[in-house]
Amino acid sequence: MIKVFTKTGDEKWILVHIEVQANTDNLFAHRMFQYFYRIYDRYQRPITAFAILTDKNKRFKPLYFEESYLGTKLRYDFNTYKVLEQNPEVLTNSNNPFAMVVLTVLVALQKGKVTESELLNQKIDLLKRLISKGYSRDKIEALMGFLKLYVRFGKNENDVKFDKAIEQLLNKPKETMGIVEFVLERERRLGEKKGIEKGIEKERYERNFAFVSRLLKETDFDDAKIAELASVPLEFVQNVRQQNA
Repeated sequence: MIKVFTKTGDEKWILVHIEVQANTDNLFAHRMFQYFYRIYDRYQRPITAFAILTDKNKRFKPLYFEESYLGTKLRYDFNTYKVLEQNPEVLTNSNNPFAMVVLTVLVALQKGKVTESELLNQKIDLLKRLISKGYSRDKIEALMGFLKLYVRFGKNENDVKFDKAIEQLLNKPKETMGIVEFVLERERRLGEKKGIEKGIEKERYERNFAFVSRLLKETDFDDAKIAELASVPLEFVQNVRQQNA
């Protein structure tokens, strides 16, 4: 669940359902509908759904689920993103970090049977490009996690090599930096990290407080339900309720 603002400036809480499908499945659209009604029945909130298709079948592109019987009709449409249909040039020039991950997936699909060494080099090359663009470690690790999950190696040894490359490239100090400069730089980064972590912790608390307050005000959910939705302890919800009383 996320908070968004409409073009008119109105605040909304919505649910985003993302489903990644790596192979042809004739029941996929039906499954998307099942997820929709289960989520809606549980949370009673607006839902937008995205199907990310990473398969090799050009003809497989489900866009909706439809059912009809004796005058009763139902149609559920959802957003579909087919990796195989994306333009490599557009992905390369995009400032969106996820576009680079999609590009790597696309190259692997277009080349057909990619060797283990080629795939490893592609992943490491993507990692280097993300670092060169100045993305944060957390964002890079999240993207690498997605890549490891959906573009897999056949051999475990290559997973180990890729993990090692991630650690080395994300933690590697400048080669021209002397020992004194390196120690000072490390201390500076540690100081920045502590300050950032405090800021993030404060921001997370304020965001959770606002979210829980909104749910308490606009829904009839009990404290346990709100704690589940907000991913916070039950005591946190009870504390917010007391402060808003």
